[in-house]
Amino acid sequence: MDQEKIGVFISALRKEHGMTQQQLADAIGVSNKTISKWECGKGMPELALIVPLCHILQISINEFLSGEHLLENGYTEKAEVNMMNLLQETENSKKKSRSSLLAFGITVIIFLFVVLYSVITNMGIGMNMLLWICQHY
Repeated sequence: MDQEKIGVFISALRKEHGMTQQQLADAIGVSNKTISKWECGKGMPELALIVPLCHILQISINEFLSGEHLLENGYTEKAEVNMMNLLQETENSKKKSRSSLLAFGITVIIFLFVVLYSVITNMGIGMNMLLWICQHY
């Protein structure tokens, strides 16, 4: 999806309907700064806001995702392209989430080892004592 193209489309449709950013924001329950961010291509509406936004702007979701009005002969093709783009973006988002979770887990494990090492060295317990404890429990 082309955020900038969609943003220009939102702006043009809003103006066609004679609405200010504030009026559109009030209609869907966001701030006018949020509308401005979308129109500048620096963000996209949350999924829950896309349907009400499309309803107010009198466009289909497919047209919204395309960032343009669609003719009937290109509608199906554009729908398939938009669906593939959404699936790809969803997969990329999942990969980023998994990577972040893995990095967090590794950080926690390293932190625990550092804390454990610090406790052992400050208590004066040698490695032999630690091994004895591990073998007997």
